Amino acid sequence: MTKLKFSPLDFFATNNVLFLTTRINMERQELDPRRQETLGLSGDNSVPLMSLGELLPGIERGFKIHKGKVRESVGLGENLLMVATDRISTFDVVHPNGIPDKGSVLTQMTLRWLDLLGGVVPNHLVTAKIEEFPEPFNNIEALRERAILVKKLRMILIECVVRGYITGSAMAEYTESGSVCGIKLPSGLVESERLDEPIFTPSTKATVGHDENINFEMMEAIIGVLRIPGVNGRLHPRYWMFLLLLLGFPEALRR
Repeated sequence: MTKLKFSPLDFFATNNVLFLTTRINMERQELDPRRQETLGLSGDNSVPLMSLGELLPGIERGFKIHKGKVRESVGLGENLLMVATDRISTFDVVHPNGIPDKGSVLTQMTLRWLDLLGGVVPNHLVTAKIEEFPEPFNNIEALRERAILVKKLRMILIECVVRGYITGSAMAEYTESGSVCGIKLPSGLVESERLDEPIFTPSTKATVGHDENINFEMMEAIIGVLRIPGVNGRLHPRYWMFLLLLLGFPEALRR
């Protein structure tokens, strides 16, 4: 099992992901024998978990399960059980192979940030302890560290993207118009060049197809005006996580 040790935090952005920690020390440990038995791995911890159905065959017949590109969520009344699989997705394409324990790493990072910011803004976490999951999901060792029980919340259909470098869809838009999401940028930028300042470039959160880049005004029209000092397209790094939290948790938007 891959255990994470978090050291001081860094911020950086790719074309579609904001990474909140870059200095992570990982130690490889033997997989818990109970998990080996649950997964039928016979001591082989190199097999990725590609779906919840591998652990609970036929579970779809008794529960409503939403399958995203990487995570699967199970409807449980007012709550959801969110399970991070080991699937890999690039540009909305899910690959047939996976990375062993990737889901566990993702979930541990999530829990780290929920714990760190729990006193700043409310979050959706109910519990990450498998012993407290409802049946038939409780005490399944393979769900430890990769699954969390959370509250159901209203989803805000905006994806927050903070860019420190120009690449991907931003580069394509810049090449055509000289701007990204309505933000005018200096001429002559080349692929993956570092920007003088990080910029906030929201996009729609599409349920089908690709997300679409939008400007700040279009985002405000969708979710209402956010009164955050210093946020008018150009974003100081100190506001990155604050803005993400506001958009991620509807309670924080209620004035």
